[in-house]
Amino acid sequence: MVGIAQLVERLVVVQEVAGSSPVTHPKKSRSSAGTVRVMNTTTLIIVIVIIAVVVIVAIIAFAMTAGRRRKAEADRQRASELRQSAADDGLAAKEREAKAARAAADAQQAEVDAQRLRQEADARQDDAASARAASEEKLRKADGIDPDVDRRTAQHTDADGRDGAPPTAPRE
Repeated sequence: MVGIAQLVERLVVVQEVAGSSPVTHPKKSRSSAGTVRVMNTTTLIIVIVIIAVVVIVAIIAFAMTAGRRRKAEADRQRASELRQSAADDGLAAKEREAKAARAAADAQQAEVDAQRLRQEADARQDDAASARAASEEKLRKADGIDPDVDRRTAQHTDADGRDGAPPTAPRE
């Protein structure tokens, strides 16, 4: 570091025309206004280093701020995408709930229809049983009236004397 300072010092120091030496510092001379014309080399190096440090710190601060902004923007975008996805999922869930409600209503309607059909089937079966009973009653009356029916064996005979179809159960 000292070697670099000495090298820079040779280039920075204002050399006077007569008898200047790069090894020693020139005497400070004042102008008519009273300002210093030559700056101390060490002071100059310190000022340059401070300026460099400030510039580097500013660059780092700017980079960090820009990085935070990019990350914040990326986070906003990701949050927006997640919100949109959640809204889509919510809509899909509502559709599924509606389909489930329709399926439940269809199942309930099917149960009502099945119950109605069972009642209808029972009523028709009762009608059929009543019709069969009425038919059997008419056959019994017909057997009671028919002279060709042997009431003891409950056999029906034709006018020719042959056996025909058996009548209903014998009446006693």
